[in-house]
Amino acid sequence: MELIKRIFLATCLVGIAGGAQAGLKICNDTSDTQSISIGYKGDTEWTSEGWWNIDPGECATPVGGDLKKRYYYLRAEVDGGPFAGENYSFCTSNEEYTIVGDSDCSDRGYDKEDFLEIDTGETATSHTYRLTQAAMDVAQSSEGVGLKFCNETSYAQDVSVGYQGDDDWTSEGWWNVEPGECVTPIRGELKKQFYYYRAEISSGGFEGGGYYFCTNKEAYTIVGDEDCESRGYDRENFSEIDTGSTSKGYTLALTPENSGTPGSSESQGLTFCNETGDVQSVSVGYEGDEGWTSEGWWNVDPQDCTTVLSGALNKQYYYYRAEIDGGDFDGENYYFCTTKEAYTIVGDTDCEARGYEKESFREINTGPTAKSYTFTLIPSPGGDGPDATTTDTGSNVSVVDDMTTTDAGLEICNETSDSQQLSFGYEGDEGWTSEGWWVVEPGDCTTPALDNKPHRYFYYRAEVNGGEFTGQSYFFCTSPDAYTIVGDHDCESRGFDREDFREIDTGGTEGMFTFTLVGDGSQSGTGSKSGDEDTGTGTGIDLDRTGGNDGDGTVVVEPDPEPEPDPEPEPEEEKTPRRGGSRGG
Repeated sequence: MELIKRIFLATCLVGIAGGAQAGLKICNDTSDTQSISIGYKGDTEWTSEGWWNIDPGECATPVGGDLKKRYYYLRAEVDGGPFAGENYSFCTSNEEYTIVGDSDCSDRGYDKEDFLEIDTGETATSHTYRLTQAAMDVAQSSEGVGLKFCNETSYAQDVSVGYQGDDDWTSEGWWNVEPGECVTPIRGELKKQFYYYRAEISSGGFEGGGYYFCTNKEAYTIVGDEDCESRGYDRENFSEIDTGSTSKGYTLALTPENSGTPGSSESQGLTFCNETGDVQSVSVGYEGDEGWTSEGWWNVDPQDCTTVLSGALNKQYYYYRAEIDGGDFDGENYYFCTTKEAYTIVGDTDCEARGYEKESFREINTGPTAKSYTFTLIPSPGGDGPDATTTDTGSNVSVVDDMTTTDAGLEICNETSDSQQLSFGYEGDEGWTSEGWWVVEPGDCTTPALDNKPHRYFYYRAEVNGGEFTGQSYFFCTSPDAYTIVGDHDCESRGFDREDFREIDTGGTEGMFTFTLVGDGSQSGTGSKSGDEDTGTGTGIDLDRTGGNDGDGTVVVEPDPEPEPDPEPEPEEEKTPRRGGSRGG
């Protein structure tokens, strides 16, 4: 597109490269003739002007005299081709133009095009900007490079980005992306694998992924992601973008699921709230698509919350580790790989051989149907205040929908010589429920979370490599793989097995009840409470699990009184594979 003003000003305003003159000079160090347009803040409105043609090796001075502004804006084209600026938009025209105002461009018959920013300095009266070949190769053929957002929702999205800058973590915003349009906040070839973003509708909510940056209501660039409030900024939740280890460009489509579209729920996901007096560094483990996965670290300030896993939960069991300044943590011997730096590690085996550490986590039971879960870290019982708070936080209180549950439950210890595969039954909120399998090595213990509620009666099945077990005619549905099954009837018609369990009477204790498996290994169903062997065999009658008569002629069996349980055994080095494994571990 050959423009009238380009021809005229190419003759009148192409300067001598070495000339000493005030103003804004643009020099062309490329091998192509560059057609440039400029934007600046006029006396009352933003103003844009164009075009100037600058031949290779030549310069032009579109703004003469002493500079009155610090910031100017530039667009450079070759034969009317594309130009990737920095999302500073001005009105333009194909012909020579001076346009006052940078809004309502199309309504006034103009184009709306992208410019880049030139910072001339706080006190400069003249400035030279050079169009280099490398920069123009990227800017004028930018398809496939940079970080681009395309809005596939029906609402305008306000986008902010975060990234690791040269000096510190940096956040920038806002870019307004209309439905069906795209914007590229990060220009040029990408230098990082991970970037972070926040997308809002009219300052509405956004379901982030627990990556926090400083933001501002107005356009901003903020260096540093700490002390946001004390510096006058907001602190908001961003989601992560993994562009790949070698990608030079990445496009993220904003959809109703990953943006600020109305109806998205900020409450979904796994959230940690810190009610201790110390900053807690949290790491999580879970069964991901590619295997057991661990991620860390999230720093949760006192009286603050962080969502570490966003979106609707699709697992019942998650695992966590919470440290203070890299200190100790009293886990439950569910082991994951970790590192000192931020990490995502797939696989929970061969940690040391792969250059990682192997550390102990605790289990969180979110329930079989929860889409969101909030876990509260509290000071350890018996502490003398915040200074005495250990990293064994969150082990005795969890909060779900404002309902608090305490650390009461069942501990199983294996004193046999064989690895025991355990399954449990209990009366849950939705009916009789069975869950399995937990694998407990000889000398180890496990604490199945079950429904995190106290029960007097639990039922168990213990197998060695899927072998036989002598139950007491308490029948539950089971499955060879990890399972949670509600209902103890019609097992086979629902695709499950129907197997025999034994009863555990906790005596109604409000705390933790320890049950010990004993025997010579030939029959894994030999068990005892407090060391008293109880090896009874089944009678062939399906008993009422509460010990009462169910009204249909079932034999009623009242349990004998049991002695008080032994004190909880000392923890061993490592428990067996966590819940979710199959029989045989």
